[in-house]
Parts: sequence; structure tokens; C-alpha cells
Amino acid sequence: MIELILYGVVMVIAMTMAGIIGFAANVIALPLLSMFLPLNLVVSMLVLIAALQSGVQAFRVRDRIHWKELAHIVLYLVIGMPFGLIMLNYLPELALKAILSVFIAATAVVETSRGKKRDTFQERPWHKLLLVCSGFISGAFGCGGPLTVIYTRNRYRDKDMFRVMQFGCGTFSMGLSTLGHVASGSYTIASLPYV
Repeated sequence: MIELILYGVVMVIAMTMAGIIGFAANVIALPLLSMFLPLNLVVSMLVLIAALQSGVQAFRVRDRIHWKELAHIVLYLVIGMPFGLIMLNYLPELALKAILSVFIAATAVVETSRGKKRDTFQERPWHKLLLVCSGFISGAFGCGGPLTVIYTRNRYRDKDMFRVMQFGCGTFSMGLSTLGHVASGSYTIASLPYV
């Protein structure tokens, strides 16, 4: 019962922060929740909730989404996603937590050290790799969003368009991760209280 209460408190804090900044609920919640709940349970719950949340937001702005660009992004996310799901199901939890901590630290370092944005976006081959890695992290931890944020922020300078595209990306990446968790049997009667 204590775990369920702590889960609720962490989720309220994470979702409030995501409501303020527009994204990052999973990145905030995952490290905290994984301290007292199994990682697979936490990831499966977070991707389901994130899929529903971003789906509602994306539906509200669906007429502003650049669908061709979204399909381009999702294509590369899908390449990495199955590898992340496999890793989540087969690697020891301690190794997964180490990978997650390196990912979060590296993302923080890159984001704090980045310079002034250029006025135009020139897509480079490594941008595709960034999206594949985002799919991989989304499949493994449900929090590949920071890498997609880096990509879409550089591509869409307008803050509103950036958020619109983030909602679209989140809907598909978290929706596909949710389907992966359905296929692997992550959603059980025991996990129902966490939904």
C-alpha cells in the first residue's frame, strides 16, 4: 500500500512538472519510481500514461501537425524501439538502471553545454541516429523524449510548432511502446492499481 501511495505522489509531481514545461514526465518519474518498484512495471505504466496524455494533446492540435515530417521521425524511432524493448525484458535490472543513469547524465551535459541555436536547421546523418537512439531509449525506458526534443527543437524554432510536433512524436512513440508492452505481457491484474 505504501508503494502505491508513493507511486501516486511521484506521478502527481512528474505530471505537474510535465504540465508546466510540456514534456519530461517519464524522465522525472522513472528514476524515482524505479527505486521502490520493478523497472518493467514502472516503464509499462509510464508509457501507457504518456501515450494517453500525449494522444489527447495531439488530438487537440492534429490540424497543425506536419504529418509527413512526423512519419519521417516515427520511422526512425521504430527502428530502435524493438531493441530497447528486448533489452528491458532480458538485461538485469541493475544494468538497465546503470544505462538509464548514463543516458540522463549525458543528456543533461549535452543540453547544458550547447551553444546558441543557429537560425536554420541543416539535417545531418547523425540526426537520424539521434532518432534511432530515441526509439531505443523509448523502448527500454519510455523516456527517449529528450532526444526527440533535441531533434524537434532544432528543426522547429517556433515554440508552438515545437510542442505540436512533440505531442505527435510522443503519441506514436509511447503508443508503439505500449503495444510492445501489451505483446510482452507487461499489463497484468497485479499492475492494474498503478494504471
